[in-house]
Amino acid sequence: MRACLTLFLVIFCGAFSVAQAEKRAFVVGVGEYAYLNDLTKTIADSEGYSDAFRNNLGFQVTPLKNPSRIEFLSRFDGFLQTVSPGDDVAFVFSGHGWSDGAENYLALADAPRSASEYVLKDETVAISRRILLALKDRNPRLIVAIIDACRDNPFDSLTMNAFGKGMVRTEIPQGTLVLYSAGARQKALDRLSDTDSERYSVFTRVLLPKLRNPKVPLMRAADEARSEVQRLASTINHSQRPALYSDVSIDFCFAGNCVVGPQRDPENALWVEIMTAGRSGESCANYKRYVDRYPNGRFTDRAERFAVAFGCPKFSDPLYGLAPAVEVEDWTKTKRLDSVIAYESYLEVYPDGTFVREANARLAELKSPDETHVGSSNPVIAMPASLKEAVTRPVTDEDILSAIQAAEAGAPVEQRAFKECDVCPEMVVVPAGRFVMGSPESETGGPSDEGPTHTVVISKPFAVGKFEVTWAEWERCVVVGGCYEVRNNGFGRGTRPVTYVSWEDAKAYVRWLSRETGEDYRLLSEAEWEYAARAGTTSAYWWGNSIGSNNANCFDCGDSYDKTAPVGSFRPNAFGLYDMSGNVWEWVEDCHGDYSGAPTDGSARQSCNTEYRVKRGGSWGSTPSLLRLADRNGSMPDIRDSGLGFRVARDIEK
Repeated sequence: MRACLTLFLVIFCGAFSVAQAEKRAFVVGVGEYAYLNDLTKTIADSEGYSDAFRNNLGFQVTPLKNPSRIEFLSRFDGFLQTVSPGDDVAFVFSGHGWSDGAENYLALADAPRSASEYVLKDETVAISRRILLALKDRNPRLIVAIIDACRDNPFDSLTMNAFGKGMVRTEIPQGTLVLYSAGARQKALDRLSDTDSERYSVFTRVLLPKLRNPKVPLMRAADEARSEVQRLASTINHSQRPALYSDVSIDFCFAGNCVVGPQRDPENALWVEIMTAGRSGESCANYKRYVDRYPNGRFTDRAERFAVAFGCPKFSDPLYGLAPAVEVEDWTKTKRLDSVIAYESYLEVYPDGTFVREANARLAELKSPDETHVGSSNPVIAMPASLKEAVTRPVTDEDILSAIQAAEAGAPVEQRAFKECDVCPEMVVVPAGRFVMGSPESETGGPSDEGPTHTVVISKPFAVGKFEVTWAEWERCVVVGGCYEVRNNGFGRGTRPVTYVSWEDAKAYVRWLSRETGEDYRLLSEAEWEYAARAGTTSAYWWGNSIGSNNANCFDCGDSYDKTAPVGSFRPNAFGLYDMSGNVWEWVEDCHGDYSGAPTDGSARQSCNTEYRVKRGGSWGSTPSLLRLADRNGSMPDIRDSGLGFRVARDIEK
């Protein structure tokens, strides 16, 4: 039995005619691994797909067998450069894979066996964020992706003991068809018995003949493959039914003039239509539509169960059906977030909406006179009284000039702070200056990438977030569609720093904040971060050369937190900035390289021999040496982790 999963996607990205489109396929098979178990069917499966796309569907095929991660990324980047707007593109992968519960990853030939989740994310390739989005950015007419990744955990049990078998469903881009070779918690069969001599795995041998016929509608081919795989698996008492998600037309085929299929069962057709729509803005309405039409149908129990999992209002709710589908979707998201920011955002977008009364009632429960709901897991940020009046009006040029002058004079932080809206991060003006960046050879714990030390000149003042971006601030961006929802895993919300955000997520937030305010918000450069963190000091930590006790939130820091702490729980540095060391790692703009040729003007380094992005400051789970002000670390820009957060910067002028 082979524990593999195949993901089949079709993404329509433009209105180009079939005749105009070039057809290009990138096909990868990995069967020989340096550290993981070898796989016996993956190369044959990839060869079968190569043949089908080349000889039956007319694609120009670029095959790649047993590549390392670097070779894969290099060849894939070259492939991307050949894709032009309007092309039809196929991506096929057959090999090992894994999931962290939020994203699925491909393991190339040099993937490590023994690695933490954190390291493994860097050493494997994210499917949605690294492959599908890169393809979509090339603006093809059509993307077909077949991802065949093993469902058994190929890594050491100590490495991956938190993860179960299989991959997870991720968000589906618009115009996408997704076909997994097995459903959740199911294994995909390699063969049906020890005497089964078929060249291909069970799913591939069923799908390939249907894929080879360009006149067969993809939805029909996928649905027939699901039933046939399920039937074959049942002959050996095994449960395997491919999972299908799509919003592609049920009548689409590669040839254009499709073969008309047999009369469909209307109930089954409706359920397929609903399931292939995925988690769209009409998910709740779709589940209710099925239940209303088939109250005792074959899939009624499943529809009700999915609706509960998705957070839909109860089907018996008299308000259901009175609101447009998009409002129902936004309302379910609001209730799922269940915070002051979320409900206020709903009321702002839908002042006359269907759920206004319920939103106001819940908002009143969450708010107390001091605007901090003690009993809620999602408290709103308590705004300092001195700033309440300031945020009722826009920040003016005079306000900024006053803050700059206060910073240059070394005035208290209250005179250097400003906040442009109730849900915007509070900012502190940091004065211009110079400092020596990096760690001297005498500093204990400093690795080689912290040198050589070099002088950096910050020629003009800039504003820095007083705190790390919080869950309350992030949720505002989520509610209005500027940011993705990210998992919380019991870390608390409200005034705690947002976690599980990638560098790409952080960039999305500053883009949204810039649009919201009309100002130039961004991530700090690495040099700006160290300058702001040191606040004029030259010691290992801003408070001295030893970690001490209760100066920051980290492992063995003498604090009382076992996860993140609410921002501002520890004293600030001389610039009035909190948690520059510990609590969460903070993404900065720079790519991660050594200091040879590094900028000396405070700007970000954008050219390195790596895709890694720099993160600074250490986190709640870091050892004290990682909280040193000179410590440098890096991760791939799509990595999400329980210790990853960020703070923002803003350009200002006198």
